[in-house]
Amino acid sequence: MDALHDILDANRSWAAKVNSLWGLCKYGDQRGLEESLAWINDPKGDATARATLGANLALLGNESVMSIIDATVHNFEQNARIVSMAIDYYHQVGTPLARERLRAIAQNTSYDAKVRAAAENALR
Repeated sequence: MDALHDILDANRSWAAKVNSLWGLCKYGDQRGLEESLAWINDPKGDATARATLGANLALLGNESVMSIIDATVHNFEQNARIVSMAIDYYHQVGTPLARERLRAIAQNTSYDAKVRAAAENALR
């Protein structure tokens, strides 16, 4: 963990930051979780980097990153690919709270019909 913290603190590039935050979140590091959520919510941060972090954290399928995935969906709701990755994440987590998120996406008419259908299918 110390090496990941060192990489994060060095702040050399957004790619290094994404990779270190992903590793920290994978292992449930509290600082990594908190900094990831703050970065996803920072509108001044590079949108591509923020979306990349959120998308990659969705691949973990770990319930501990749900608030970060929620924030990613909120901040990038017009990006069907990001929302689709979140749908896969919520389906994989499968908790009542995750299923609630799927229902919200399925019922939200601001999303593309294909995205809503994917959320509906994930609820089955």
